Amino acid sequence: MVTKKYKNLKVAILFLLPFMTVYLLFMVYPIFKGFYTSLCDVKLDFTQVFIGVDNYKTILNDKYFWQSMTNTFIYVAINTPVLVITGLIFAMLLNAKLRGNVIFRTAFFLPYVLSISVVAYIWKFILQPYSGLINTILHRMGMPEEIMWLQNEKLVWGSIVAMTVWSGVGFNMIMFLAGLQEIDENLYEAAEIDGAGTFAKFIHITLPGLKNITLMITMMQTIASMKLFSHTFLLTKGGPGTKTRSIVHYIYVKAFTENKLGVSTAMSVILLIVMLSFAVVQYRVGSGHEDVERGTK
Repeated sequence: MVTKKYKNLKVAILFLLPFMTVYLLFMVYPIFKGFYTSLCDVKLDFTQVFIGVDNYKTILNDKYFWQSMTNTFIYVAINTPVLVITGLIFAMLLNAKLRGNVIFRTAFFLPYVLSISVVAYIWKFILQPYSGLINTILHRMGMPEEIMWLQNEKLVWGSIVAMTVWSGVGFNMIMFLAGLQEIDENLYEAAEIDGAGTFAKFIHITLPGLKNITLMITMMQTIASMKLFSHTFLLTKGGPGTKTRSIVHYIYVKAFTENKLGVSTAMSVILLIVMLSFAVVQYRVGSGHEDVERGTK
């Protein structure tokens, strides 16, 4: 018996060894290596001199670091709820089994498969002044003013979020649609017999049934929003000025423009800690709701 268990363990290790080797080499090792690099002064020839927490002291006194973090948090606070709510609305519309569902599903999901460079090019055409699609439509409707969508500080974040929603809502829609189709139709029929209206069924059946998928989508969108780079880099270059420069964009500037690899790596470590904190909080919130529900049952 012991010999059989040993053989099974040996076989399991042999199957896991290729994956674990790749995982340790390309995932775990870079994290520890990056943390060590954040404590060093990296020269142009990539030699490293240990300097302790000096890079972190430099970051804490850098006003552009705090501005970039604030910009990123603004984007997360706006983009994540909009993407989650819009995805849910589209999924519910498609789940209503209206005519043309397949066409609408394809139309909503198609932008998600486009590369970010193509998406940014499309939205530059849509948002550019004088000859852009939106301004042209507004001019034909009688609006004489020229709206600078990407140059106006009050409009630029809305423009970036609009592009993100257009290109990314399809994934959330498909995930929510799958969750909606898993909810037992008998629950809705029983609710109708009891006299529940549409809003009551949504609150007491749909939302609880989508709790886990909503938590997962929210977590994924929060992490993805924290890694904002390509959207603003390609669309606004971080402008106007540095008003839309994200923390990942600033890490890029520090590393490849100013050649301060130690400082940029320290910023990456801080970003990793922030993202892990978000993930832990969201996971604990979800776990807390499950514990409460189990206690009530």
